[in-house]
Order: sequence, then structure tokens, then C-alpha cells
Amino acid sequence: MHLQLFGYPTIFLHDKRVTGFVTDKTLALLIYVAATEQTHARDYLAGLFWGDSAENKAKASLRSALYKLGQLLPGYLSITRKAVALNPEHVVTSDIAQFETGTVGDDNQLRAALALYRDDFLAGFYINDVPEFESWLLTERERLRSLAVAGWERLARHDAAQGAWAASEQAWRQLVVLEPWREEPHRHLLHALARQGKYDNALRHYAVLREQLKAELGVEPMPKTRQLMAQIALARSAPRHNLPAQQTPFFGRSQTLNLINTLLSDHAMITVTGLGGSGKTRLALEIGRTQQHRFLNGVVFVSLVALAANSPAQAVAEAVVQAMTEADMLAISTYTDSERFLAASLAKRDLLLILDNFEHVLAAAPLLDRLCRAAPQLRMVITSRERLQLHQERVILIPPLHEADAPQSPAVQLFIDAARRIQPTFAPADQIADITRIIDLVGGMPLAIELAAGWVGMQSCAAIAQQLQVGIDLLASEERNRPNRHRTIHAVLEQAWQQISAEQQTILKRLAVFTAPFTPAAAWEIADATLPLLRTLQNRTLIQAAEHRLALHPLMRQFLLLKSADNAPLHERHARYYLRHFQEISALTPNFRHNLEHITVAWQWASANDLAAIEPLISHLRNNFGDCGVDNWRFDLIQRALAAVKKQGLLHLQIKLELDVAYALFWNRNQSERALQLLEHNYALLQTRDSPEDLGWCCAQLGWYHEYHTHEYERANAYHLSAIEAYHAGGHARFEATRTVDLGNLAFELKNYAEAERYWQSAHAIFLQLEDAIGIGCAIYSLARVSMVTGDLAETHRRLKQAQQFVQYHLGLHQEVERLLGYLAALENNQHAAEAHLQKQLQLTLDEGRSEVIVEGYCALGMWARYVGCSTDADRYFDLAWQWSQRSDRPQLAAQIEAAKVLAFTPENLA
Repeated sequence: MHLQLFGYPTIFLHDKRVTGFVTDKTLALLIYVAATEQTHARDYLAGLFWGDSAENKAKASLRSALYKLGQLLPGYLSITRKAVALNPEHVVTSDIAQFETGTVGDDNQLRAALALYRDDFLAGFYINDVPEFESWLLTERERLRSLAVAGWERLARHDAAQGAWAASEQAWRQLVVLEPWREEPHRHLLHALARQGKYDNALRHYAVLREQLKAELGVEPMPKTRQLMAQIALARSAPRHNLPAQQTPFFGRSQTLNLINTLLSDHAMITVTGLGGSGKTRLALEIGRTQQHRFLNGVVFVSLVALAANSPAQAVAEAVVQAMTEADMLAISTYTDSERFLAASLAKRDLLLILDNFEHVLAAAPLLDRLCRAAPQLRMVITSRERLQLHQERVILIPPLHEADAPQSPAVQLFIDAARRIQPTFAPADQIADITRIIDLVGGMPLAIELAAGWVGMQSCAAIAQQLQVGIDLLASEERNRPNRHRTIHAVLEQAWQQISAEQQTILKRLAVFTAPFTPAAAWEIADATLPLLRTLQNRTLIQAAEHRLALHPLMRQFLLLKSADNAPLHERHARYYLRHFQEISALTPNFRHNLEHITVAWQWASANDLAAIEPLISHLRNNFGDCGVDNWRFDLIQRALAAVKKQGLLHLQIKLELDVAYALFWNRNQSERALQLLEHNYALLQTRDSPEDLGWCCAQLGWYHEYHTHEYERANAYHLSAIEAYHAGGHARFEATRTVDLGNLAFELKNYAEAERYWQSAHAIFLQLEDAIGIGCAIYSLARVSMVTGDLAETHRRLKQAQQFVQYHLGLHQEVERLLGYLAALENNQHAAEAHLQKQLQLTLDEGRSEVIVEGYCALGMWARYVGCSTDADRYFDLAWQWSQRSDRPQLAAQIEAAKVLAFTPENLA
């Protein structure tokens, strides 16, 4: 059954209209029970509808009405001796219920709901002598009308914010019908009509509104409405904008455009800042182009570049008045005070004012504050190399046009467009990598991208990139219609340089020692840069924020290096700061990767100038960064130091470094024989030297070699024991415990589970004494493997959950724990938990980024999918594993995937 209750009520049963209710009270009774969706006492209903009759007669009338409803709608009402309600076993719907549900939904649901509101609730339906029902009807009618008003207003404002003025117009028209006495909907309707250029329609509607207000209330429209009509009259006769035509396409910046367009709804002043050449003017013009129909009186663009430096407010006001007059947006007038005349002119307008190149007239910034106060509907977009330092401004630092990893990216497309102005047949298909390199070298600066592209007629993109690595002189143009200030990047940066104080210049030159983002603390300790100075330089966009750090634009850094003499003491301060910092952190420290480049530069300095500074870092590098996805970085550091050590004949350092080279050769470069040669050579040297840590490290690697490569397990076991003895003799308890874990691993692989547990319990005890959280987690995880193969799944679960608390910041161990938890859940037939754990371990492997562990992650999911009978998913996971294996130089990964495809899903195999 469906009740249509907006307008005169109509009842449908199986899509056929129901008639024959005999009396309106019978129909009203049905409507009341259905609309309230409640159970009502029969005595209450009798009194509600037949309260003017005697009790017996009222009850008899109710029985008659219920009997009739039972005949017309069999089974839809639940009628007992005491109460009446809808029968929950039958479906009863109504347009008012659908309407109420839709009003709290999304915009599409709201539109559908409002379409149901054809007229007021029960419009035209009246019952005489039933005052309580009439009171309920009027209350419900007003409530539903309020929902409709709120809904239409929500849609009207939403559509206006999206620039959908036709839809907004229709919504405001509905509100004008529902609440004709409210002037605000009329005002918004006038606004929507004007936005669409329907000025005559707006004028006609205003005339009708004015006559109605005079006739019915004897008043004129409100001042806001009259002001709006003045703006509409101006818009009807004035141009929409004076934006200069653009001869080139606009690339990218969609997120920045959307942000600024959103901010313009609530904020009077948006300042777009950035270095010269970063595309501020082009972005501002694009904002004007996209927003010209949002403002009744359009967009005014004013270039301030021709004004003298530090021009006063009067000169800026004069420039704006002149631009508006030349664009026929103001009538030619005589005035004595340009600022007062401008403020008065703008006060009447709904307008976007774009002020370009404000950085050299910053003294005039208070003028903008006064204009905002005088013209509440005025919106301003200002471009400046420096923020204005006004309370109401919202500052947007223009980001680099950096997304250069695909041929269709904005930065690449800008380069191609600029190149084809020089060479129309330019085909970039085989040069995308070089173009990307160029874009990276110029820091995504649009002007620099265009200037670099101007050389494609003379040399390849690879040659351009190579020259940019040397310096910025290449970034120049001889185009006659390009402003002098934009003909070379050097000129752009020189202009910014000349506008800062000598003290700021000194600090800025010192900051060029940083090749990557840096912290304020590092800037203070290395370059003597105070926080106030850093903030001033940031406000001038000479340095920029980058993930809670500060950074120099790469072109600015190259410019500063040209200004600076070789400053050896500053480079030494930088190196010693980051070498000390490196010694205090581990691979688990969140900011480690932020400092990779700084550590590399510091290490290079120490390799060339102070090898003694490297010696304490070799063990730190070995023990904290051996398995964290930075293998190439680590290997490069070792190789660089090793070359310097060999030149100076420092045998003790050479042994340390060659042991680390052997580790990289064996584990990461598949050069096991070369690794063995280095290990055996240094093992012989260590027999005559007192270096227990190096001896232990050498023995451990020889143990791994024979365990994983030759499978001589007794020999491997002997080396592992020797490693433990060496570490114990040297007092290196942590390494002793770690090597004890290795012995447990070997015993476990040989299925000596009791022996493995004994080793791991011993390691666990040492790690506990050391309060080494990662070591504790590793030992507990290892013990969980024993529990799993011996069938104690409850103990496995307990140990894994305990290990999980210790290893959450160690990617490798964390993913191992999650993988085993997933296998365990699958064996316990909790497939939802199994998938969750295995998907988490996959994400952890992806975060680590090493191909071999990602292969393991996909194989784990493939094994589980095959186990639960999802062969399609299993094939997909194994195929992804194979794709990742192709990114690695380890041929054994393919065999590992094939083995995983057929491996039995048993506790022993999974552990």
C-alpha cells in the first residue's frame, strides 16, 4: 500500500487507486494511523475523530470505519479489541516518509525528495468538527514545509557554490513560492538570474517584488536588495573583465585552483606567493578566467610592475582606477583623492580584483585593508614574492609544477609545448626520462622549464640536463616580447637578492650548504640562522617549508653558490653535525630518510678529510642499517670510505669495511663467491688481531654462507658458535644474542625444534636484560614458530600477539608476525582475520619497498587464496609476485614463487 499525502490524499493498493472510503473521517483515520506509524488505543481514536458524539456512538462509528478499512485494505491494519496499528507484515509506504528520509541524504537524494513535495501536506483536505486532528494536520504541514524550505535552500546554496546558476535559480524560485513574504529568497533569485546574464529578467522580477511590498506592506525593498540591484545595473552595462588574452595553454595546478576558488567564498584576500618565474601571474589570470561569472561585476586585472618601488597607497589606488576606467568599468571622473574615490566605487560592486606583482609596493598593503572594510563584497587575489603581513590575507605558496613522471603530466606537457614553439616537429617519446631530469633540476619552476625547452632546436634533452647540472646560465631567452626581468633565471633571482638586507644575504648564502631540506635546529647550529631570520626569508619565499623542514629551491641554491666562495669551515660544520646526528639514530627513526642526503654528503666529506670520524660509524651503519631497504645507499657509503682507507693503508678500517662489502655482495648482489673470498681473507687476518666484534661479524657471515649456499650445516653451526664466542669475549651481549637467534634458525631448519627453542629462550633472556625491544620481539616471534610446528596453536597465538607489541616499528619483523598471524587464523578457519593480517603484511612489505620481500608478501596471499579455494585470486597474487620478481636481480625468486604455488598449507611448512 502507498499513501500519496502531499496535496489531496490518494491511496494506492498494488498500483491501483483505492476509492470508496464513504466518509472523509474514514480516510483521515487511515492517514493518521499510517502517518504517525504508532499503535493507538481505540478509545483515543474514537475521541479524536468523534469526540462530539456520545461515547457509545463514537465507538460504533470507529467500528464502522475500521470495518470499511478492513474491506478496502485487507490485512494492512492490525486491529484488536483495544488498539489499532499498521500491520508490520505488510509493506506500507508514503511520499512523506520517503521525503523525510531524503532530506537527510546526499544532494541527489535531497533532489529526489523535494520532487515529491508537489503541494503542502494534505492540501485541500479538511474535516469539520475534529479540532485535534486539524491541529495535528497543521503542525505536520508546517513541519514538512520547513523541511522543504531547508532542503531547497541547501540545494540553492550548494548549486550557487558550484557555479550551477540555472539549478540555483530553480531552487530559489521554489523558495519564493513557499515563502513569498521573505525577501532573502527573492534577493538570491535576482543574484542567480544576473549570474546567468539574465539582467532583464532580474529587473522585471525586482519590479514585481517592489510592487508587492508596496501594495501589501507599504514598504520599499531592503537596502541589501536595492544595493544588489545597483550591482546588477552596473553589470548589465559594464564589461565582464579586462584580462589580457593568453597565447599559451594553462597546465596543471588543479588542486591549487580549487583551493583558491574555495577560499574566495569566505575570505576577502588571497595572496599567491612564490619565487619569480614560479607562475604566479599565470595562475592569477586563470583564476580570473574561471571566476569571471562568479562575480556580478566581473574581474579587474591590474599589473603593478610599472610602478616605482615602494610606491605609496595613492599610486596603487590610481593604478586600479586607471585600469577600471580603461576597461570601461568606471566612468571617466575627476577626483582629488584616488583612494577615497576607489573605495566608494568598489563599495557598490561584487567584484574580483587581481593585483599582480605587489612585492615592490608592499608599503601600500594597508590600502588593501581599507578597501576590504569599505567594500564587503570585494574579493582580491594578490601575487607577490613576499606575503603582505595583513591579518585577513590567506597565503598560498605556489607549488612547483613537479608531477613529471609521465608523458601526460603538466610539467612535461609545458616543456613539450614550449619546445614545439621552437621546433614544431619535436617528438619527445624517447626523451621523457631526460625531460623529467630537466624538470627535477629546475625544481618544477614553469619559467625555467620554458627557458630550458628553448634549446631543443640546438641540442638534445640529455645535453640540456647535463648542462643544467653545471649551472643556470643556460636558462636564458632572447624573445623580444618577454619582459627583461624574465629573460634569464639569473635576473629573476638577482632581483630577489637585491631586495634583502646584507645580514639576510649572508645567512642565505650559508644555507646553500644544505643540499636537501633541513630543520631550523640544523640551520642554527651550522649556519647561525636564527628563527626570526628564517621566518623573514620564508615570508620572502627565498626558503620554503617542506614537511616540517625548510628547503632552498634548487635554482636558488645554484644562484647562491655562484655568490659564495668555497667555505670549507661551513662544510665541515655541516658534516660533523650530521655525522653526530647519524650516530644517534637508527633505521627505525622516522626522520632517518629525511636526512639520507645530508648523511651522504657528510660521509663524503669525512672520507676525504677525516677518516677517524668514520671509524665509530662503521659498526653503527652495519648494525642499524643492514636490512632497512637502503642497501644501495649503504653499499655506496662503504665503497667510498673503503677507497679512501686503502689509499691511506688503514688495515683495521679496511677489514671492517670489507666485511660489510661481503655482506652486501652475498645478500643483495648475488656475488657469493666474491663474498667468500673477502670473508676468508679477512678471517685469516683477524686470527692475529684483537678485534672480537669484527671476528664475530666475519664468523656470522661465514656461517650464513655455508648454511644458505653450500648447505654444510655442521660447518655453518661451528661458525655461528665461533661468532657467539667472539662476541661474548668482547662483551658484545646484543650481538651474542643475535647470533644465538641465528643458531636457533639453523636448528629449526634442520627440524631440531627443541634445540631451536632452547637457543631462542637463551637469546630472549639476554635481550630482556638489555631491554632491547626489537630483540625481545624477534625472540618471541621465533618461539611462536616452534609452538606452531608442534601443534600448540593457542600458545602460538599468545606469543605472536606478545611479539606484535615489540616489533611494530620494525618493518621486517612486523610483516613476519602479521604473516604468521594470517596463516594461524586460516588454520583456525577464521578467514576474515586471515585476509586482514595477510593484507597488512603485504602493505608492510610495500612500505619497505624491496622486491624480494614484496614477492614473499604476494606469495603469502596466493597460498592462502589457494587454501580457501579462491583459485582466481591465487593466480592473481602469484602473477603479481612474478611481476615484482622481475624487478630484482635474484633469479631464485622465480623458483620461490613456483614452490609457494604447490606448498602444502600445514603448520610445519608455514612456520
